[in-house]
Amino acid sequence: MAVPLHKSSANTAPKVKASMPSNYSEKPSQQPNSDEIINNAVFHHQNGDFETAFELYDSALNSDPTNVKLLYLCGLVHLDMGNFQKAVDLLSFAATLNPNNSLLHDSLSNALWGKGNIALAISCCNISLKLNPKSVETWYNKGCLLLEQKEEREAIAAFEEVIKLDPTHYKAYGKISESYSLCNEHVCENYYLKLFQYYTPEAIDVNFIDTRDIFFIDSSLALKIAKKKNRIPQTIHISSLQVCYYSGKFLEDHPQNLIHVPVKDLIPFFQTSRLSFPRGVEFNPEIPAEKANTKKICFIKAFVERIS
Repeated sequence: MAVPLHKSSANTAPKVKASMPSNYSEKPSQQPNSDEIINNAVFHHQNGDFETAFELYDSALNSDPTNVKLLYLCGLVHLDMGNFQKAVDLLSFAATLNPNNSLLHDSLSNALWGKGNIALAISCCNISLKLNPKSVETWYNKGCLLLEQKEEREAIAAFEEVIKLDPTHYKAYGKISESYSLCNEHVCENYYLKLFQYYTPEAIDVNFIDTRDIFFIDSSLALKIAKKKNRIPQTIHISSLQVCYYSGKFLEDHPQNLIHVPVKDLIPFFQTSRLSFPRGVEFNPEIPAEKANTKKICFIKAFVERIS
């Protein structure tokens, strides 16, 4: 089972107040107030000392058992410790006390996910999304949960919502590619895999084109590669010039190995042409119109796969 992705307590918990100078001392009779206890607990929680954080949260909860913030923070520390049932109990109670807080439903979903209760975890995501429909993390988690339920089409729809909100979310592109792979739709799988590679930090160079005959969506990239005059080995002693096909606007000044083929002419062109068939399709994710034109790219990919 995939490890649940949940909001880091370091991001959701209140910031810790600056520490006191080393020569500061309190009177022995002075007791720390609840805010100081919570801040101290958050400090330990953020630094990975979950046991100490739990003891402090728990002691504060004993004095104020219906404090939603404390229930939430204590639920998070149990989530970090892997105590999923205890996290569910605390976060469920907190969500009952404050049902309009989307963050509580998100965290409860993660705790249920940790327990393996996928259906209820998805329900919590849905409640959270009604309260906060622009939460990228919630849409992403919902997609992952749907994938675990083997509901690939619904998962794709959730990940597409992620991309609408954050077009650079490389993990969502990767998950869509994975989903299409499970549906045996390898053309779309490869399309989203390319976008995943493009947006991944320290990604591979997606403008690297191997020496095959290629169909380009981006005419400028086609021209750039055609001018390199790459050679494709045919035998040990013979090679041929790489052919670069492209759609879109016709380029007047072009080398002989750059061939314009409008999408509407794909089938009749390759039925009569004596040129070699393209062995791959390349597009430029930096051009929004190309990235968004999924149907066109997938159609060309499907055609190329069929003829190659």
